[in-house]
Amino acid sequence: MSTTSPIGSSSSDVVATASGWIALLQEPDPTLKSHALKKLLECVDTLWHEVAESLPDLETISEDFDLPLPMRQRAAAVASRVFFSFRGTIPSTTFGT
Repeated sequence: MSTTSPIGSSSSDVVATASGWIALLQEPDPTLKSHALKKLLECVDTLWHEVAESLPDLETISEDFDLPLPMRQRAAAVASRVFFSFRGTIPSTTFGT
């Protein structure tokens, strides 16, 4: 017998949009931001184009020394994955001298 779990309860669930997690980055509560960053880290490889809109917020979080180091590192990791994915969409260019 197979049972299904509620959406968002396991890492194998597919997320269709990152907008909810992105919205939580605006919350003043660090716990909500931390949860959002964990979830964004799970989906950024497929939804990087949505997460790209929040790069300024991710940069602000990663540079806020009042926040815990793991949270700042997670924000930097999400931003890094966005940039990595973005670079994959641009054709290679050679620069001549």
